[in-house]
This record gives sequence, structure tokens and C-alpha cells, in this order.
Amino acid sequence: MKSVRVGLVGSRFVSTIHAEALKRVPTAELFAVCSPTEGHAADFAKRHGVRHAFRDYHKMIEAPELDLVVLGCPNDLHCEYTELAAAAGKHVVCEKPLALNLDEADRMIAACKKAGVKLMYAEELCFTPKYVRLKRLLDEGALGRPYLVKQCEKHDGPHADWFWDVQRSGGRL
Repeated sequence: MKSVRVGLVGSRFVSTIHAEALKRVPTAELFAVCSPTEGHAADFAKRHGVRHAFRDYHKMIEAPELDLVVLGCPNDLHCEYTELAAAAGKHVVCEKPLALNLDEADRMIAACKKAGVKLMYAEELCFTPKYVRLKRLLDEGALGRPYLVKQCEKHDGPHADWFWDVQRSGGRL
């Protein structure tokens, strides 16, 4: 089976999570990492065994060997970077949130459909073992017929300063 060559956009917290996960996938190859911050991509590449480090996103997606980009960048870049990746024929995995608004989400979907590439949403909690087990129990009827399921996750984030800027992260004041 052919390997999927992956380019990570971002070199901090969430990209580290993706890199660690992708190392466990036999058909995934950590091909490239991109960060506009001097030295970040090169340092990340050394730590994770990534073959290529870029400061310029455009240069990374021009690599003909690249199959897929994982967007772990500020939320306000998701739409633009997805449209550029799609135009370059690259599949996209986008960290949450998909977009800042519905118009951007529609543009991202349209760009990927037009280019014939996949647009995937990175919501890791869907596949956490406890939720997979819960789904199995529900499917088996072991818990009866639920009328409400609530769940809560917490972490010590946010992990980047841009998150506090509503123009970059989304939301309203």
C-alpha cells in the first residue's frame, strides 16, 4: 500500500499531537512541517523525524510528493489554507473549528469538491476509547434507550497567544 505523505501546518501543541499519532500509522509518512516562525519548523522536524521544514506554506504545498496537509494553524487561516491546498490537489485535515463562520466553511467545502480532494475535520474525541466503548454498548442495547448524553473535557490550554484574539480564533466579545 502506498504511503500518504503528510505536511503539518504549525509546530506547536496540536501539531505535536498529530505527529505522535501519525508515527503510529504504518501508511503515513511525516513528509513536511511548516511554521512562519524562525526556527520552529526546523526544530520540530528534528524532534519528530520530519524530512522537510518550511517557513512558507505556499512552498510546502507546491511539493509534488505531498498528499495531505493537516492544519494546526490559527483558526483565521483555515479557509485560506484549505483553498490553497485544494487548488494544489492536496487533501486537507483541518483542526477544530473548521472555519470562523458558515461562509468560510462553504468556501472550503466547495474548493475541495471542485478539486476532487477530501476535506476532513479533526475532532479526536469521537475516537477516544471510552466513546468507542460507549457507542458499542449503545448499539448492543446494553444501556437501554438513552434520552440524554452529556460529556465534558478540559485541558490547560489555550496553547498559543493568538487564541486570545477573537479576530484570529473566532467568536464574539
